[in-house]
Amino acid sequence: MIDPGLFLAFVLAVAVLMLTPGPNVALIVGNSVAFG
Repeated sequence: MIDPGLFLAFVLAVAVLMLTPGPNVALIVGNSVAFG
C-alpha cells in the first residue's frame, strides 16, 4: 500500500518533471526512485 504523502510527493515530482525540464528533474527523479 502506498502512503498518501509518498504518492503526493511522486505526483509533485511528475508535475515538476513536466513543468521544468532540466538537471533538477534528474535529481528529483533520483530522489523519488530512492524513496520509492
